[in-house]
Amino acid sequence: MRGAGLTVRGLRCGGVRCWAWSTYGRMTASYRANAVRCGLNGSSTAPVGLPTFNLLPDDATAEAALRRIRGHLADDGAALIPLHVPAPTPADRIGQVRTATAADGAELRFSVVSEERDEAARTQTAVLRYERRRAGRSTVVERPWLLHWYTRTAFEELAAAAGLLTVSVTGADGDAVDADATYFSFRLRAAPRR
Repeated sequence: MRGAGLTVRGLRCGGVRCWAWSTYGRMTASYRANAVRCGLNGSSTAPVGLPTFNLLPDDATAEAALRRIRGHLADDGAALIPLHVPAPTPADRIGQVRTATAADGAELRFSVVSEERDEAARTQTAVLRYERRRAGRSTVVERPWLLHWYTRTAFEELAAAAGLLTVSVTGADGDAVDADATYFSFRLRAAPRR
């Protein structure tokens, strides 16, 4: 953002979407590990961040994203990154079908077909089935949904490796959290450049 001639006063990040305030109003930056795209948005309120950082598939991608955040963060800026540790889907919900009716009368069906959890890699992959049924015809799509989680200590180390200092780690209520919390937000600041 500084490269676009904008003076960034702060950066809030909810994973895949980051919000920064500039001298020209509110700037929204979407980032991926290898790119940052910016666009102006006139809204004056920041959306509530969801733990979408958990959608990054591994630590290397997460660290690359954190490096990109640091690279675009003003020295006095801050980033807010919500994270969570997903709970395994209860066994009785695997295969359970949820339904809804679309505006055109089609029956929409959703189910978790299977789920694998790897505690060592800190990943959980669920296979999700989406179905649409109408007039005797059915469309079925199955997609894997990978979540990668971080322990508090591991994320703090990733942030530090990316040039970010942890200011605070809080829960949804804004209070400090224990080391074993399953939902927490990191407030990060730029570490001094060496």
